[in-house]
Amino acid sequence: MEKNIENNTISLTVIGNLTFRALSSKRYQIAIGLILVAILIPVAAFMGFVMHNNITDLNRGQIIGIMGGLGIVSFVCVAFIFSKFLAKKYIMAFYSDRIVVQGDGVRQFDLDKIVSFDIWNDSDYAKLVINYQDKLVKYHVGFANLIFGKPILEERDKLDTIFTKERGFNKMLENRKGITRIYYSIAEF
Repeated sequence: MEKNIENNTISLTVIGNLTFRALSSKRYQIAIGLILVAILIPVAAFMGFVMHNNITDLNRGQIIGIMGGLGIVSFVCVAFIFSKFLAKKYIMAFYSDRIVVQGDGVRQFDLDKIVSFDIWNDSDYAKLVINYQDKLVKYHVGFANLIFGKPILEERDKLDTIFTKERGFNKMLENRKGITRIYYSIAEF
């Protein structure tokens, strides 16, 4: 048994854990800005080089090849920055009455106040979205793992023991365009 000092309540042991690297919403906005910069820098660098050296005899294939190579280098740099500097490691522990997320700090979500728990799995856009007291808390997992992408949940029914019908949750499983969405909600589908 573990004692929660903040709420003076006693919880049972951890039912399950999720460990993942993700971007918070603020860091996600920074990542979008970096993507825009990563698109513009190779173009500007190439055009500056061409204009500075007065190169006029490049054909279309050479331009496309150079721009493609610069785009790949730019993507690798941005993906490295996302995974090493912007992403944080999060541990989501599921107790019988709440979820505790450790990462940038410690956040607690009472299961009674969660409206929905949404997992977008198996893609570069993978994310966890918790609708808690009419506020959305998002963890962007896909952007943190662009180079070595892995799903949030290996087993799609891993959280079924936490979000049960007895607690009022309904489960919806949807697979659209290679993205598996696992959605637990108190609303009827």
